[in-house]
Amino acid sequence: MNFDKVILKKTKCIICNKRKHVKLFDAKYLFFDLEGKYNIVKCVNCGLIRTDPLPTISTMKYYYPKNYSPYIDTQAKKTSSQFKKNIKNILHFFFDTKGQAIPNLQSGNMLDIGCASGHYLHEMKKKGWNVFGIETSKDAVTYARKKFNLRVFNGPIEKAKKPKCTYLDLIVGWMTAEHLHNPILAFKKLRAWSTKSTYLVLSIPNADSFEFNLFKNNWFALQVPTHVHHFTPKTIKKVLDISGWKVEKIIHQRTIANIIASIGNILKSYGFIKIGTSLINYTSNPLKFNYLFYPISLIQAFFRQSGRITIWARKK
Repeated sequence: MNFDKVILKKTKCIICNKRKHVKLFDAKYLFFDLEGKYNIVKCVNCGLIRTDPLPTISTMKYYYPKNYSPYIDTQAKKTSSQFKKNIKNILHFFFDTKGQAIPNLQSGNMLDIGCASGHYLHEMKKKGWNVFGIETSKDAVTYARKKFNLRVFNGPIEKAKKPKCTYLDLIVGWMTAEHLHNPILAFKKLRAWSTKSTYLVLSIPNADSFEFNLFKNNWFALQVPTHVHHFTPKTIKKVLDISGWKVEKIIHQRTIANIIASIGNILKSYGFIKIGTSLINYTSNPLKFNYLFYPISLIQAFFRQSGRITIWARKK
């Protein structure tokens, strides 16, 4: 697909249903050398930040090539010895980023929206969960089905049907909500599939962090136009409240992955391609760096300035 096939449309706030906004800055897609220039705007009424204009759902696929990193990063990992697995579990315990923190629940029925190639679903399945997934990438879904034998719907959440189970105990979306054209409609649909005890757990970039204001168009978590909305704790609460969900907890993740990769974006813009790319690729396997910078990550999370947050919500 070429850029000339991408259909752009002006947007309006999904909370206020109004177009009036202030422009914060320009931004462009910084990966895979793909075309496109966009505006980052903020609703003057509610403060929701969004990308404008926006490719239609059907033409957004231009920005999701086959080598899109989440598709690759969620494939099967190399088999490690039991000793290495034990060491990794110990390190994870002491250096937990809280990037995929979920409530303490007994295994039940789980749905992963934007499950990519299915690695997380596969791990939860091994822990006794009855798992389902939703993913727009045909190649990623094919991989998840063949490699992990998972039940994954291929398509946008708007077209997905309720998973074949009585009810869902847990719904997760790891760095997914910001990709949705209309998350309110999506969350309302998920609410209809839920009970009062169902948890909705989301991991999203935090546009209320100093990272966003410091790096602006070089902020790694900006990723326009695939990131349709750029939430803050306040605006994601509003969106979930309108959708029939009550936020119970917001966890500021203990990671500086966005900072490292944002510096990489800046270096690339000045011609330091190799070192810049290395820093950006760090986000695909950040664990080793987390050990070194963990004290900084803790301070950042303590002051609620982490560039990534995890939300726990339940049906109202």
